[in-house]
Amino acid sequence: MRRSLIVVAAIVVLAIIGVLALPALLNVNKYKPRIQAELQKKLGRPVTLGELHLRLFPFSIKVDGLTIGESPAFQSSHPFATASEVYASASLLSLLHGAPAVNELTLDQPKIELIRNAAGAWNFASLGGGTPAAGATSSGQGTEFTLQDLKINDGQVAVTDQRTKQPRSVYNHIDLKLNGFAPGKQFDVDLTAHFPGPGKETLAFAGKAGPLGGANSDAPPVNGHLSVQEVSLAGVNSVSAGAIPPNTDAVLTGDANITSANQDLAVKGNLKLANPVIKGAKLSNPIETQYDLALNRKQDIVQVRSGFVKIGPTAVNLSGDVNSGVTPSQMFG
Repeated sequence: MRRSLIVVAAIVVLAIIGVLALPALLNVNKYKPRIQAELQKKLGRPVTLGELHLRLFPFSIKVDGLTIGESPAFQSSHPFATASEVYASASLLSLLHGAPAVNELTLDQPKIELIRNAAGAWNFASLGGGTPAAGATSSGQGTEFTLQDLKINDGQVAVTDQRTKQPRSVYNHIDLKLNGFAPGKQFDVDLTAHFPGPGKETLAFAGKAGPLGGANSDAPPVNGHLSVQEVSLAGVNSVSAGAIPPNTDAVLTGDANITSANQDLAVKGNLKLANPVIKGAKLSNPIETQYDLALNRKQDIVQVRSGFVKIGPTAVNLSGDVNSGVTPSQMFG
């Protein structure tokens, strides 16, 4: 019995030594040129990777820096995406076979540039579309880029809309999860934006998006639930200067169901504005709304199918169409 215990203990010790020695024995950095070239081919963008390291707990590959270049079709002084640290989940078997298969990516504090050109196409719509970027290699194999899980922690997203001629706006503290991403297919989206302020200050979306590209490059389909929890207009203005008129504030809480297809967007939900201040005048009652809207994004026409606005004991029912493509907006029934 004692001999058996000694044998078992010896095996356990050897296993622990083997696990601890694995990072030194398995040099994952030698796969960097292959992984970098493969990413370039599949994304259709230039890709630069930092040094690669093997982590045991959890088992993954750490990348000291990632840069994904912009598409040649979009003029920008910024790359499409950068991250100082990236963690990639790959099976041990694939590493031992010399062909690392990455199914999950986690990006810590990345910076991402979203651009819509004058024709309405977004720069992210061509990712994995099969058109190699300048400097990308091609081996004649398929270029479809798929990923089971993508996680972004505390990211920064900058948006430039050349179609509406809006200046570049930067949004911080974005958390994002994508599941089952592949070109030409619908995928799951879980997004949370954190705004500065004393309350919960969160805007969250959970649902499905895509497919990307093709006829959907202007307005990719999105279906899901939007939740706003104690978001102050002052907090929104601090990350997107000029979005809110001067001397205007409120704390927003509400829910909405969103469905989009092509240029048509439907939104149905409710919204409460607590402690409202409009152009310096503080209202004594909150503003409560319920709405059912249909938006044609190409024509900038909003159809108010039903809705009401309530301020204290006063309630107003709304219906009709709003032309938001002119200033000021025009409503007609």
